[in-house]
Amino acid sequence: MRRDTMGIILTSNDRIPPITDIRANSALPIAGRYRIIDFVLSCMANSGITNIGVATEANYSSLMDHIKSGKPWDLDRKNWGLNILPPNLEKVSYGSIKGNIDILAGISDFIHRSQQTYVILSLGNSIYNIDFEEVVKNHIESQADVTILYKDMKGMPEREISRFTTLELDKENRITDIEVQPYYPKSSMASMDVYVMEKALLESIVDECSARGDRDFVKDALVKKMTGLRIYGYEYTGYTDKIDSLKAYYRNNMNFLNSDIRRELFNPKNPIYTKTKDQSPTKYGSDASVQ
Repeated sequence: MRRDTMGIILTSNDRIPPITDIRANSALPIAGRYRIIDFVLSCMANSGITNIGVATEANYSSLMDHIKSGKPWDLDRKNWGLNILPPNLEKVSYGSIKGNIDILAGISDFIHRSQQTYVILSLGNSIYNIDFEEVVKNHIESQADVTILYKDMKGMPEREISRFTTLELDKENRITDIEVQPYYPKSSMASMDVYVMEKALLESIVDECSARGDRDFVKDALVKKMTGLRIYGYEYTGYTDKIDSLKAYYRNNMNFLNSDIRRELFNPKNPIYTKTKDQSPTKYGSDASVQ
């Protein structure tokens, strides 16, 4: 149980028209009854993380309706629990939120008040089922400043790998180079957009980037600090993908028809929770017209 670790989920700003016209990417339905954010929320809850902040940017009413108090994930608590963190209204009104550093700066009070030592920072647009307790344990043992989860996408077409941030690692699993969505990727090691670090380091990075007008956590913080930070990778070998296009959304929904993928992701030892809706199933009659 990771009582010394908090979680921050940044709801994705990827635009996938028309399905994200009225909702955030993280709130998209998937696999029949779930939402994309259910996967990372469930992984954190199963790892004993009881202080989780969900930072939103736009079109977040559907997301808030889905997660609400966090009861399905046992996060409706008097102390900590699930916190929905809307955007900084001043920045939204002036249209100045241009990157995840701005979002993190807008929730700096929540981060500062949290008493945990470590933080797991994740984008809420990916599907996977991972034990974060093992990841944090590896982060501490390796004495890393930042640990990035990654998956070896060897064998996938270059155009698919180009959707990800790619990493190059040495024999000790230390990251030596980072490329954000390269057109010609030099590595098949794809970042899962999950980062582990001390909370104090995250606060320092956000403060420094904000003071300099930097906007992107990876490009402006990690890439520029490669020589000064001990950045390591943690390999994840299970099924994962991110929903960043209509094609990826369709493909991953169809992949749930594969029984092996279903068994891996919906593991009874680490279940994926979601909001329960006690409603009648949809019935399509013989004269129904579906588009």
